[in-house]
Amino acid sequence: AMHDGTVGKVVNSQIQGEKWENRANWESNDKNGAGNRIYISGKIGEEKVQSGYWHLSSVANNPKTGKPWATGETVKKGDIIGYGGSTGNASAKGSSGPHLHLNMKSGGKSVNPENYVSTKLGDDGKAQN
Repeated sequence: AMHDGTVGKVVNSQIQGEKWENRANWESNDKNGAGNRIYISGKIGEEKVQSGYWHLSSVANNPKTGKPWATGETVKKGDIIGYGGSTGNASAKGSSGPHLHLNMKSGGKSVNPENYVSTKLGDDGKAQN
């Protein structure tokens, strides 16, 4: 987790390795392409933020319970909450393959996650420092 907070939602929509093209057959509440994901609500400084970690191969286990993270549990910055993967539309033909899509919101609006981390990314998406 990139900040302290509370797990707001966990979605396990797909087994890693299933193809996006087969999504009509999934027994799932998720068809939007984000795949397995976890959302954390909290603060960075005084700013309320929500971060969503998408396309996970799986959600990690909470070390306190030994079970996957669940809604309402408290996470600390640096906790392992999931593992990068290629679920959702990241499993589509022609996709870039396994990766993490970090979706951040502040005040209900999407914001650039780069504004909240010390690592800066180049145009190629690779860390510059």
